[in-house]
Amino acid sequence: MAPDQDYDFRRSKFFFAFGAYYGVINYYVFRFLAWSPWPRAPWPKALYSALFDGFVNVPVGLYPQFYFVKEYVTSDGSKDLRELFEAGLAKYRANFQADVLTSAAVFVPLGIVNFRFVPLVWRTPVLSFFGMVFPIALSMQRGAPDVDN
Repeated sequence: MAPDQDYDFRRSKFFFAFGAYYGVINYYVFRFLAWSPWPRAPWPKALYSALFDGFVNVPVGLYPQFYFVKEYVTSDGSKDLRELFEAGLAKYRANFQADVLTSAAVFVPLGIVNFRFVPLVWRTPVLSFFGMVFPIALSMQRGAPDVDN
């Protein structure tokens, strides 16, 4: 956000809600990873779970939805849902590499700690907290609605 711009509370509330929604998705992903019989040892399981989250769950699940939501929130109402989805998908593709590296830098180390040391009942709340804040930061990083990223 540029210093001369006002803070957009509506946009932040929308992305906070999106982060909460994706926390529910993560709950089921984390349950699956926790109860998966492979790998068995604690450190390999933590590493596998963090890498799965960072390089599969987030890029394939979170980012396409994030860019659609961003298009919806920042649109002027002149596009229908299909056009918003296609515009979001185009931005997802254009930013894919940078986004995956950014989120992996945050969530893989956090995931290793989370999947190794945090009890199962607290794993979703721990990552969901960061997951609710991360879309707000990502939305601000991607700029104002009139900026084409």
